[in-house]
Amino acid sequence: TPSRGQVTRVWADVSVRGGKVLWMYRDSPIGSESITPAMAVNVAKAFLASRGFQNMREISRHDYQGVSAIGFAYEQNGVVVYPDYVVVRVALDDGRVDGFEGTNYQIFHKARPLKEPGLSQAQAREELSSRLTVTGSRLAVILDDFYKEKLVYEFRCKLDKDTYLVYINAETGEEEEVKKAETGGFELV
Repeated sequence: TPSRGQVTRVWADVSVRGGKVLWMYRDSPIGSESITPAMAVNVAKAFLASRGFQNMREISRHDYQGVSAIGFAYEQNGVVVYPDYVVVRVALDDGRVDGFEGTNYQIFHKARPLKEPGLSQAQAREELSSRLTVTGSRLAVILDDFYKEKLVYEFRCKLDKDTYLVYINAETGEEEEVKKAETGGFELV
């Protein structure tokens, strides 16, 4: 809550069709932290639920300068659908939502006919380098460079002190993508 005399500005972009908020940012000072990042996640989940976002799974959290930015992706039948993601920013001073990014969700969200993978998770894991230590895995949908959806196994892997996400096509066994996880307050969930 701004003190007397301070002006809080809020910017937002709303879709022409349906009047959906695509993104919103509230510019207000952030005081000293009084809530934990875990509490911020609960605030973000409640925010999404109150706006009709169902089956959203937390996928990341980045804490910085008194704010927690929590990423969520739609989950369909246990498959994380990355194209349908949103980010909710929660101020750690009083737990208010001061930002939201939902453009991708509005563009890509739909119920998908997900078929069974052609490979088992164990078969896909065989495609990984033996130098990697797998710390987690799940089925996911990602977009390729041409915005075509691919069903993949996502493997969270360690190599020395670094964490990588390796995406193996669940049909062909081909490596679709490798991402190095960011550091500095960023947590993959």
